[in-house]
Amino acid sequence: KYDLIMNINVRAGFILSHKVLPHMLERNYGHILMMSPPVDTSVMRNHGAYGVSKFGMSMIAQAIARFIDNLRFGFLHFKFSCITS
Repeated sequence: KYDLIMNINVRAGFILSHKVLPHMLERNYGHILMMSPPVDTSVMRNHGAYGVSKFGMSMIAQAIARFIDNLRFGFLHFKFSCITS
């Protein structure tokens, strides 16, 4: 079950972003939406693999945002959704 959760949340987010990013750069515009919480480990307490996978999604989104900032393009927008109890 751990591998399934990681593949759905982390790997899929990375692969899909990797596939669409060149097209977004070509157009100088685009949106990537990742349903991931803010980087706060206390949010993931008691959520096991699911929490770890969501944290991984947040890390991927931040890495892509830094990559775009380094290219000095101001077009890529990330939206985060935080689900808390």
